[in-house]
This record gives sequence, C-alpha cells and structure tokens, in this order.
Amino acid sequence: MKQDVAINQTDEKELLEKAEDLKDGERWREIISLLRPYHQAGKLSIEGLKILGHSYSRNKNYNEAIDIYKDLSQKQPHEAMWHYCLAYQYRSKNDIQSAIEAYEKSLEITNVR
Repeated sequence: MKQDVAINQTDEKELLEKAEDLKDGERWREIISLLRPYHQAGKLSIEGLKILGHSYSRNKNYNEAIDIYKDLSQKQPHEAMWHYCLAYQYRSKNDIQSAIEAYEKSLEITNVR
C-alpha cells in the first residue's frame, strides 16, 4: 500500500531523468529496480518502457526484455523498432527462428512506409 502511494506521487519525468542518469553510468540493475515497480503498477509511458526494456537487455534479462518489447509492439504495432528489439532479444537467447520472424516483421513494417 505504501509503495502504491509513492508510485502515484512520483512524477514520471523525474523518474525517467533519474533512469537516464543511471543509464549514462551503465547501471542497469539500478534502473530495473527503479522502474520495475512502476511497470508492475502499469504506470510507465512508452519512453519508460523503452528504457526498462533496454536495461533488461543490457543486464541479460532477455525474457523480461522480450515481455517489454512484445508489449511495446502491441501498443505501437506500426513501429518497426520494437520488432527489431524483440528480434535482438531472441537472437541473444539463441532462439533463431523467433528472431528471424521478428526481424522479418520489422522489415515488413519498414517496407510498408
């Protein structure tokens, strides 16, 4: 309950600025610890999800990154970047077939534009 109050009172702009500062120092675990509660509460914008997904990836938490990029690709289905990021996660896990499918989807979206 106390965490819910803190999440609701925190300005996302400040939160993301703090995450960006941590990103400059490649402090991926700290970014994850900072943003995960907001993600779990459904309180992150697209930009927040992008930072969290990138942090999971850099920390080699590929399954968590996959979940984030799947969510982003559903929220913005015409954004090729999310499929590309998803493909990268699959490739990092050596799930080559899923990586190929995601890369192809990214290319398909790019070629439609």
